[in-house]
Amino acid sequence: LRSLFGVWAEETDFVGEKLTRRVEVAAGNSVGLVDGVFESGLACDVLHLEGAEAVLTFAEDFYAGRAAATCHRVGKGEAHYFGAMFEEELLDAYLGALIRQTGLTAAVGDLPQPLPSGVSVSIRESARGPVVFVMNFSARPARVD
Repeated sequence: LRSLFGVWAEETDFVGEKLTRRVEVAAGNSVGLVDGVFESGLACDVLHLEGAEAVLTFAEDFYAGRAAATCHRVGKGEAHYFGAMFEEELLDAYLGALIRQTGLTAAVGDLPQPLPSGVSVSIRESARGPVVFVMNFSARPARVD
């Protein structure tokens, strides 16, 4: 997958759940993320760009200035690589920017409120029509109307 993502992951450093690393939005990134500082944790890749652009960079320690998330244009599409485990706020911003760029629509239309944390919705097509899956990956009960 190295050529698809346009990066070489030299190594992965598992920093643990308690230790975090700050990441910053790279200026002028093609994803359209605005300036911000976020947290990453658990694992951090040491990435070398091989055609991809840095969308996020690490802001501290050994990783400072290295890519944390990348975008590589391939044919008519893009391949995005996350070189760390990012906080939910950053994932929402990143994926939200991609959704706005591509014009994708939600699997279940406009919900009256955001999904609870840890809940995902997906649709699969079957011979009899669409099947909607609502899954709760959190340890807490959740309700989706």
